[in-house]
Amino acid sequence: MLSYFLIYDDLCPICVKASRQVKKLDELGVVNLVPLSTAAIPQGRPVTSAEKMANQMHLVSSDGRVWAGADAVARLASVCPRSRSLGRLLMMPGVRHLARLVYGRVARHRLKLARLISRKTL
Repeated sequence: MLSYFLIYDDLCPICVKASRQVKKLDELGVVNLVPLSTAAIPQGRPVTSAEKMANQMHLVSSDGRVWAGADAVARLASVCPRSRSLGRLLMMPGVRHLARLVYGRVARHRLKLARLISRKTL
């Protein structure tokens, strides 16, 4: 069975919250959370620059494949039993394109969004 390393920006409140959700969904225990600040990715795994990884989450499988952004979300969803149907939906051609656009916009503005959300919850 494949295992995965989810590299996320641990300085981003939205990313931290999303990683906690992933851990809850990971009933099979195949996803290892890797905060970007620790860069504790096993030796020999392909990774990109820290700057690119900070801009979007990256998922690295134990066999060396890498997904980023919305594609990482789709792969993660397909790996977890309770979200498998969402993963399949996110991989459909038209939906995949839309998911990439939405993910990109949210990722670019994630710190602003986190501040807005935190203000509204006070």
